[in-house]
Amino acid sequence: MKDTSIAARYARALLIVTEKRGETVRALEDLKGLLEVLKPGSRAGNFFTSPGAPLADKREALKRVFDGKALKADVLFVDLLLRKKRLGLFPQIVAEFEALVEKQQGIQRAHVTSTVPLSDAETERLLKALESSTGSKIRLTTAIDARLLGGAQVRIRDRVLDRSVRTLLDTIEQHLREVAV
Repeated sequence: MKDTSIAARYARALLIVTEKRGETVRALEDLKGLLEVLKPGSRAGNFFTSPGAPLADKREALKRVFDGKALKADVLFVDLLLRKKRLGLFPQIVAEFEALVEKQQGIQRAHVTSTVPLSDAETERLLKALESSTGSKIRLTTAIDARLLGGAQVRIRDRVLDRSVRTLLDTIEQHLREVAV
């Protein structure tokens, strides 16, 4: 598991700045766009992470390319990351910032892992059930894991609802081991 404490601090600081300016939602949209442009392996990403390119050239390119296309606060924020040699944390910072914005908007993230892809109807039914039980809007992500054998696991923050066949079999095995014959 990655240590996200540094990324979380940068994200909180950016949230404070954008809240004061009333630009939080727009800042998130711009950051996602910047993240796409600066992703590792891309031409821009390689330039900005290259140790051979002088910092002054990187800062100038950042201002020239993104000035007017993204919020000034976002451009200054990426410039800060460049100067502090923290641009490698940018994807984590954007994820942390998005989580803070979602929390502010009353949105919770849920992640469902199942053995087979859920149909659209199953996903919609699960989403409505989760929103009903939590009283919050849910942003649902899905994953496939054949090791579950059947059923699904749902994780909302630190809560896990595990209705997988693997867990049920493990529980039965544990009970059978505890029974004295």
